[in-house]
Amino acid sequence: MALDINKIPWYAQLGIFGGISIIFVVVFYYYFYTDMRDQMKALEDELQTLQSDINKGLVMEAKREEFKLEIERLNQKLDTLKRILPERQEVDDILRKLQGLAAESNLNILRFTPGAENKKEFYIEWPIAIDISGTYHNLAIFFDKIGKFSRIFNINGLVISAVTNPKIDTLTITSQCTASTFIYMESGPPAPAPRPTAPPPRPARTSSENLKEETGQ
Repeated sequence: MALDINKIPWYAQLGIFGGISIIFVVVFYYYFYTDMRDQMKALEDELQTLQSDINKGLVMEAKREEFKLEIERLNQKLDTLKRILPERQEVDDILRKLQGLAAESNLNILRFTPGAENKKEFYIEWPIAIDISGTYHNLAIFFDKIGKFSRIFNINGLVISAVTNPKIDTLTITSQCTASTFIYMESGPPAPAPRPTAPPPRPARTSSENLKEETGQ
Protein backbone atom coordinates (compact mmCIF):
# COMPACT_ATOMS: atom_id res chain seq x y z
CA MET A 1 0.00 0.00 0.00
CA ALA A 2 1.47 3.25 -1.14
CA LEU A 3 2.06 5.97 1.39
CA ASP A 4 0.19 9.15 0.56
CA ILE A 5 2.30 11.93 2.01
CA ASN A 6 -0.58 14.35 1.72
CA LYS A 7 -2.57 12.35 4.25
CA ILE A 8 0.27 12.67 6.78
CA PRO A 9 -0.18 15.56 9.17
CA TRP A 10 2.00 18.59 8.47
CA TYR A 11 3.97 18.27 11.69
CA ALA A 12 4.73 14.65 10.81
CA GLN A 13 5.87 15.75 7.36
CA LEU A 14 8.07 18.38 8.97
CA GLY A 15 9.59 15.74 11.25
CA ILE A 16 10.24 13.40 8.32
CA PHE A 17 11.97 16.13 6.26
CA GLY A 18 13.92 17.21 9.34
CA GLY A 19 15.10 13.65 9.95
CA ILE A 20 16.11 13.23 6.30
CA SER A 21 18.03 16.55 6.45
CA ILE A 22 19.85 15.43 9.58
CA ILE A 23 20.80 12.17 7.86
CA PHE A 24 22.19 14.10 4.87
CA VAL A 25 24.14 16.42 7.18
CA VAL A 26 25.61 13.49 9.11
CA VAL A 27 26.54 11.65 5.91
CA PHE A 28 28.11 14.81 4.44
CA TYR A 29 30.04 15.48 7.64
CA TYR A 30 31.49 12.00 8.04
CA TYR A 31 32.11 11.18 4.39
CA PHE A 32 32.95 14.55 2.86
CA TYR A 33 33.64 17.29 5.41
CA THR A 34 35.85 15.14 7.66
CA ASP A 35 37.90 14.03 4.66
CA MET A 36 38.19 17.61 3.42
CA ARG A 37 39.19 18.77 6.90
CA ASP A 38 41.91 16.12 7.08
CA GLN A 39 43.19 17.14 3.65
CA MET A 40 43.20 20.80 4.69
CA LYS A 41 45.09 19.91 7.88
CA ALA A 42 47.64 17.94 5.87
CA LEU A 43 48.05 20.85 3.45
CA GLU A 44 48.48 23.29 6.35
CA ASP A 45 51.13 21.04 7.92
CA GLU A 46 52.93 20.74 4.59
CA LEU A 47 52.74 24.51 4.13
CA GLN A 48 54.22 25.07 7.59
CA THR A 49 57.02 22.59 6.82
CA LEU A 50 57.77 24.32 3.54
CA GLN A 51 57.73 27.72 5.24
CA SER A 52 60.09 26.40 7.91
CA ASP A 53 62.44 25.05 5.22
CA ILE A 54 62.30 28.38 3.42
CA ASN A 55 63.13 30.23 6.63
CA LYS A 56 66.04 27.86 7.28
CA GLY A 57 67.23 28.42 3.74
CA LEU A 58 67.06 32.18 4.19
CA VAL A 59 69.03 31.91 7.43
CA MET A 60 71.66 29.71 5.76
CA GLU A 61 71.87 32.12 2.84
CA ALA A 62 72.40 35.01 5.23
CA LYS A 63 75.06 33.01 7.10
CA ARG A 64 76.72 32.09 3.81
CA GLU A 65 77.01 35.76 2.96
CA GLU A 66 78.36 36.41 6.47
CA PHE A 67 80.94 33.63 6.03
CA LYS A 68 81.90 35.03 2.64
CA LEU A 69 82.36 38.51 4.10
CA GLU A 70 84.35 37.05 7.02
CA ILE A 71 86.66 35.21 4.61
CA GLU A 72 87.17 38.40 2.61
CA ARG A 73 87.91 40.30 5.82
CA LEU A 74 90.46 37.70 6.92
CA ASN A 75 92.10 37.73 3.50
CA GLN A 76 92.36 41.52 3.65
CA LYS A 77 93.85 41.25 7.14
CA LEU A 78 96.36 38.69 5.86
CA ASP A 79 97.32 40.99 2.99
CA THR A 80 97.81 43.82 5.48
CA LEU A 81 100.02 41.61 7.66
CA LYS A 82 102.07 40.62 4.62
CA ARG A 83 102.62 44.30 3.82
CA ILE A 84 103.90 45.15 7.30
CA LEU A 85 105.67 41.85 8.00
CA PRO A 86 108.67 41.23 5.75
CA GLU A 87 109.03 37.85 4.15
CA ARG A 88 112.15 35.73 4.35
CA GLN A 89 113.61 36.94 1.06
CA GLU A 90 113.33 40.58 2.21
CA VAL A 91 115.48 40.17 5.33
CA ASP A 92 118.71 41.42 3.76
CA ASP A 93 116.93 44.49 2.40
CA ILE A 94 115.48 45.18 5.86
CA LEU A 95 118.94 45.03 7.44
CA ARG A 96 120.39 47.38 4.85
CA LYS A 97 117.44 49.75 5.31
CA LEU A 98 117.86 49.79 9.08
CA GLN A 99 121.56 50.54 8.74
CA GLY A 100 120.69 53.24 6.23
CA LEU A 101 118.23 54.86 8.66
CA ALA A 102 120.98 55.02 11.30
CA ALA A 103 123.39 56.58 8.81
CA GLU A 104 120.74 59.09 7.67
CA SER A 105 120.32 60.08 11.33
CA ASN A 106 124.09 60.81 11.60
CA LEU A 107 124.68 57.95 14.03
CA ASN A 108 127.76 55.76 14.13
CA ILE A 109 127.00 52.03 14.06
CA LEU A 110 129.30 50.27 16.54
CA ARG A 111 127.55 46.88 16.47
CA PHE A 112 124.76 45.45 14.38
CA THR A 113 124.15 41.80 15.30
CA PRO A 114 121.04 39.80 14.27
CA GLY A 115 119.96 37.44 17.05
CA ALA A 116 118.28 34.05 17.16
CA GLU A 117 114.81 33.76 15.66
CA ASN A 118 111.80 33.16 17.90
CA LYS A 119 109.08 31.27 16.03
CA LYS A 120 105.46 32.15 16.79
CA GLU A 121 102.22 30.79 15.33
CA PHE A 122 102.44 32.40 11.89
CA TYR A 123 105.42 34.75 12.15
CA ILE A 124 109.00 34.84 13.40
CA GLU A 125 110.26 37.42 15.87
CA TRP A 126 113.77 38.46 14.89
CA PRO A 127 115.80 40.59 17.33
CA ILE A 128 118.74 42.71 16.17
CA ALA A 129 121.22 44.01 18.76
CA ILE A 130 122.37 47.55 17.93
CA ASP A 131 125.15 49.64 19.50
CA ILE A 132 125.35 53.19 18.18
CA SER A 133 126.92 56.50 19.12
CA GLY A 134 125.95 60.08 18.36
CA THR A 135 123.74 62.67 20.03
CA TYR A 136 120.38 62.61 21.80
CA HIS A 137 118.86 64.57 18.95
CA ASN A 138 120.12 62.21 16.26
CA LEU A 139 119.03 59.18 18.30
CA ALA A 140 115.51 60.64 18.51
CA ILE A 141 115.54 61.18 14.73
CA PHE A 142 116.58 57.52 14.24
CA PHE A 143 113.74 56.21 16.40
CA ASP A 144 111.27 58.50 14.61
CA LYS A 145 112.37 57.09 11.25
CA ILE A 146 111.94 53.54 12.57
CA GLY A 147 108.43 54.42 13.78
CA LYS A 148 107.51 55.66 10.29
CA PHE A 149 109.07 52.67 8.54
CA SER A 150 106.63 50.46 6.60
CA ARG A 151 107.76 47.37 8.52
CA ILE A 152 107.14 46.79 12.22
CA PHE A 153 110.05 47.34 14.60
CA ASN A 154 109.90 47.20 18.38
CA ILE A 155 112.70 48.85 20.36
CA ASN A 156 113.52 47.06 23.63
CA GLY A 157 116.25 47.22 26.25
CA LEU A 158 117.26 50.79 25.44
CA VAL A 159 120.32 51.97 27.37
CA ILE A 160 121.81 55.45 26.85
CA SER A 161 125.15 56.46 28.33
CA ALA A 162 126.73 59.90 28.23
CA VAL A 163 130.24 60.14 26.83
CA THR A 164 132.69 61.54 29.38
CA ASN A 165 134.58 64.57 28.07
CA PRO A 166 133.35 64.29 24.46
CA LYS A 167 135.91 65.59 21.97
CA ILE A 168 133.35 66.47 19.29
CA ASP A 169 129.78 67.75 19.50
CA THR A 170 128.44 64.91 17.34
CA LEU A 171 129.58 62.22 19.79
CA THR A 172 127.99 62.85 23.18
CA ILE A 173 126.22 59.52 23.88
CA THR A 174 126.41 55.81 23.23
CA SER A 175 123.30 53.67 23.09
CA GLN A 176 122.48 49.98 23.12
CA CYS A 177 119.07 48.55 22.20
CA THR A 178 117.37 45.61 20.55
CA ALA A 179 115.28 46.29 17.46
CA SER A 180 112.89 43.39 16.90
CA THR A 181 111.15 42.91 13.59
CA PHE A 182 108.67 40.23 12.60
CA ILE A 183 108.98 37.97 9.56
CA TYR A 184 105.90 36.48 7.95
CA MET A 185 106.23 32.70 8.08
CA GLU A 186 104.47 31.19 5.08
CA SER A 187 104.17 27.41 4.98
CA GLY A 188 106.07 25.74 2.20
CA PRO A 189 107.62 22.42 1.23
CA PRO A 190 110.09 20.99 3.73
CA ALA A 191 113.76 21.61 3.16
CA PRO A 192 115.43 18.85 1.13
CA ALA A 193 117.49 16.36 3.05
CA PRO A 194 121.26 16.87 2.79
CA ARG A 195 122.92 14.81 0.10
CA PRO A 196 125.31 12.14 1.34
CA THR A 197 128.93 13.15 1.02
CA ALA A 198 131.18 11.11 -1.24
CA PRO A 199 133.91 9.10 0.46
CA PRO A 200 137.39 10.66 0.27
CA PRO A 201 139.56 9.44 -2.65
CA ARG A 202 142.14 6.79 -1.91
CA PRO A 203 145.70 8.09 -1.83
CA ALA A 204 147.86 7.32 -4.84
CA ARG A 205 150.10 4.29 -4.45
CA THR A 206 153.84 4.77 -4.56
CA SER A 207 156.14 2.84 -6.88
CA SER A 208 157.69 0.97 -3.93
CA GLU A 209 154.23 -0.31 -2.86
CA ASN A 210 153.54 -1.52 -6.39
CA LEU A 211 156.91 -3.29 -6.46
CA LYS A 212 156.22 -5.04 -3.14
CA GLU A 213 152.84 -6.26 -4.41
CA GLU A 214 154.38 -7.63 -7.62
CA THR A 215 157.18 -9.49 -5.75
CA GLY A 216 154.77 -10.74 -3.08
CA GLN A 217 156.77 -9.23 -0.27
